[in-house]
Amino acid sequence: MLNLKKCLEDYFSERFGVDSDFWKNYNVYLLGNSIWLTSYNLEPKYKNISCGLRALRIKDSELKSLKPTTYILQYLDNHIKTNIVDVDTEDLKKLFNGGYLENNILDNGYVALRYKGYIIGCGMKNSSGVKNQIPKKRAKQLEKIIDEKLPD
Repeated sequence: MLNLKKCLEDYFSERFGVDSDFWKNYNVYLLGNSIWLTSYNLEPKYKNISCGLRALRIKDSELKSLKPTTYILQYLDNHIKTNIVDVDTEDLKKLFNGGYLENNILDNGYVALRYKGYIIGCGMKNSSGVKNQIPKKRAKQLEKIIDEKLPD
């Protein structure tokens, strides 16, 4: 039988350096094509209603291709130790407008985007560089906040 919690622990440990002990007080369950995270004593009562935080989207049937959500990366924030791309305001605007950031240091795969010390979402590093993976609506919200409230 598939151990979803172990799958989640291994993924975040290997890709982002998150300590496996972080997950001990959480419950993990599968709904649709996603692995969800809840508090330890909470499990969904109904099969088709989600509760908690979507942690990983499953891209294939063998759980070999997993995509972290922006929200889990934000939640993990300072627990993430590896595969972080620090961005400034100019970088973010480039990413939000569909551009790539050069990066020849990190291996290909998902990365955590960090702005002013805070993880703000997910990116994808490939041979072209780093591309934004933050949902469009959330990216627009972040861009508005950055433009209005956060001086460089």
